[in-house]
Amino acid sequence: MRLPSLALAAHDIYRSSPSHSGVEANISVAADVLVETIGTLRGMGYRFVNFGEFMAEHRGGAVVLLTFDDGYRSFRDCALPLLTAQGIPTVITLVSGALRCPGDPFPLWLHTVRDHPGALEQAACAPFVSHPHVRRVVAASGFPSLRDLLAQPLGVPSEAFRTSLTHNQLEELAEIVAGIPDLGRVTMTEADIKGLSGLIEFGAQSVTHRSFALLTNREIELEVTNSAASISELSGKPAGSLPFVYPYGAVTTYAERVVRSVFRAGFTCHSRPLTALDHASSFPRINLDGEAIRNATSGGAVADLLSLAREKLKLHARTGPAWVVLGPIRNAVRRLGRSV
Repeated sequence: MRLPSLALAAHDIYRSSPSHSGVEANISVAADVLVETIGTLRGMGYRFVNFGEFMAEHRGGAVVLLTFDDGYRSFRDCALPLLTAQGIPTVITLVSGALRCPGDPFPLWLHTVRDHPGALEQAACAPFVSHPHVRRVVAASGFPSLRDLLAQPLGVPSEAFRTSLTHNQLEELAEIVAGIPDLGRVTMTEADIKGLSGLIEFGAQSVTHRSFALLTNREIELEVTNSAASISELSGKPAGSLPFVYPYGAVTTYAERVVRSVFRAGFTCHSRPLTALDHASSFPRINLDGEAIRNATSGGAVADLLSLAREKLKLHARTGPAWVVLGPIRNAVRRLGRSV
């Protein structure tokens, strides 16, 4: 049976002390899971390849591209030694605006604050806890205190901060958090990135890490083109040879068109193998977690094509030219699925 090609998405890697918010968001995974996933896929007949090889060989199947988003320091400290020892090529996708900023991109710095509730009582945290921006968020949230807000499921404080503050205000708080000794920064700076060695390539993940579903077309253009310029300069390669990852996996028809014109490929968070119908501007990626192997092997070709049809239909109204083309394809694939 032919093995479909895979792209894997990883973020934060830990050995013994996970980020609880990262685990809740399904972006923090144990190093043992990384090693087990690599071993299992290799045992099935997969080869881990670099980005150029992936683009050249993905239609033939049985190749895996491993990507790490956000540039966590845990990649350098924990994952990289393991990958180097096994000769695994890796693409690190970076939030370009955060590389030269003092703090982590949102919401990563909020995860750090939420994971250290005891630090909020310390004097060093007073500039953050008493900041007018934080007070505004808490007041708008309806919770009696910051501690109560942060104790809610992760999506609640994340949305409270995102909807109450501007991007610049979030960056201001990120800088304060980075300067607090018990909190600090969890992602790499530009200097850290330049100090990396091994089978590493770079990709872009926008400038500000904001969801494209919430931005105007002009903002999307700037996020894509400006991050392309920064990562191209950092890597020494033209943007047209680099990959792009949509923040939060949020791809729109306009964003896909812009990414197609600037980068060699774009990657979403649709958790399934590649199909022959996937366009390079919206390749799916399987999240590296305890379900990665199951998501890579279950369903078969018909199920993957159904998933692709659903993804594309979400980008378009179910009327007009898009539905005229995609609707019959979706329905035909569903009939095929029921007949096998």
